[in-house]
Amino acid sequence: MSDNIITTLTSDDIKSLIPHRHPILLVDSAEIIDNTASGQCFLVARPYLFYGHFPGNPVLPGIYMVEAMAQLGAVLIVNSYPNLIGRPFSFSSIAKTKFRQVLTPVNEVILLTAKIIQSRITNRTATFRICGEVKTVDKLAAESEFTGTAVIS
Repeated sequence: MSDNIITTLTSDDIKSLIPHRHPILLVDSAEIIDNTASGQCFLVARPYLFYGHFPGNPVLPGIYMVEAMAQLGAVLIVNSYPNLIGRPFSFSSIAKTKFRQVLTPVNEVILLTAKIIQSRITNRTATFRICGEVKTVDKLAAESEFTGTAVIS
């Protein structure tokens, strides 16, 4: 038996942690174990993400994959450090981003992961480095690293 604590988050729980709302809130559910989060984004509920990109051949813009990873990373951070709820938080860098698979409306759900790989907390700020992934059921679609900072005082 594992000593890891598993936290399951619904859409309402996620909305209590981060300020994102429809139509840009992309994380529908999440599960957190230690410093790693797994989440889901139901693309089938968001056909507007594909509009105009590209007519006749709809493709999910890569920026939405990046945004979904970043949102899950923010959920992980704020869930792990509840004193950061409501604090100004922003991502200061996006690095090592790779797009490995094109996503289309056929991909009804994408699976997200985020992991805290480094943290530094002072009296004034909390800075985190996170790695994230977007997957379909069987393939890696995108990966990236993020650095984000929250203002504590």
